[in-house]
Amino acid sequence: MHKPEEERDAREKEEQERQAAEDKLPLYKRLRNAVLPVKPGDPFTVKLLKHTGFAVFATIFGLVTLAITLAISFAL
Repeated sequence: MHKPEEERDAREKEEQERQAAEDKLPLYKRLRNAVLPVKPGDPFTVKLLKHTGFAVFATIFGLVTLAITLAISFAL
C-alpha cells in the first residue's frame, strides 16, 4: 500500500529537482532546449547544426518582431 505513495512522492521530488535545475539555466539556454534540445550523445556536427539553427531561428524571430513593432508604430 505504501509503494504507490512512495512512487508518487519520488516522482514529485524528481520533478521539483528538475524544475529547480531548469530555473537556474539562462533564458537563452531554456529556449534553445525547448526548440532544439541538444542531447549529450549527439555528434559534433548535429550539435553545431542545432546551435546554428536556433541562432537563425532567434534572429529571424527578433527581426520579425522588430518589423511588426515598427509597422505598428508607424501606423499610429
